[in-house]
Parts: sequence; structure tokens; C-alpha cells
Amino acid sequence: PTEIYTLSLHDALPIYPNIIADDFPFPQLFVLDNHILICNRQSILELQDINFVVAISGLDAGGKWNVLSSHDFIYLTNGVVSILKDPGTKTYSISSTAPIASAVCNFNGQCIVGNPD
Repeated sequence: PTEIYTLSLHDALPIYPNIIADDFPFPQLFVLDNHILICNRQSILELQDINFVVAISGLDAGGKWNVLSSHDFIYLTNGVVSILKDPGTKTYSISSTAPIASAVCNFNGQCIVGNPD
């Protein structure tokens, strides 16, 4: 038997020009386990309900953002600054202990950091 699949349209996420202020390669869109983020050069926005809300702003501009997540824990770095999302308080903050790097990945549950400070 042949199965037929039908494509269907979904409502677009509300992305407004006032939250996308930077040129290429920004904004960057990250779809994670439990979160959807938009990363601009100096700010990070998180989708909450149906709106993007500024999670943290006023960051030092660097290169492209790299993200590592595990459920509600998020680690972001752009080669100049590192940001952590606390899974308990759900707040984002600049980290003084997490390495600043130019690449990160999850390899079998281990955090691999490339070119750390």
C-alpha cells in the first residue's frame, strides 16, 4: 500500500523588524529541546508562548553564536562572552566561569569546547 502525506501550513512565528536589528549572519535561530532562541549580535531573545522576549541584552559583540543545551540548561558563547541559562531560575546571565569559545558541541553527553579562552 502507498501512503500519501499532505503538507500543511502552520502559523508563522511572530518575528518583527524591531527585534532583528543586525545584518548577516544575524539573527541566528536556534531550535533546542525545550526552547527557541533568536540570537542577535548583542542580545538573545527566547520564544515564550507566542512572542519573542528579550532574555538578555547589552552583550559584547563577537562572532556567530554557538549553543549547547540540555533540557532547560543552555550555554551560549560567541568568542567574546559566555552566557548560561540557569534551569532553576530560568534566567540568563553572563558567566565568569564558563569558557569563552568559538565552537561547542555535545558529543555523547559530553560538552566539547573548541578554542577556549
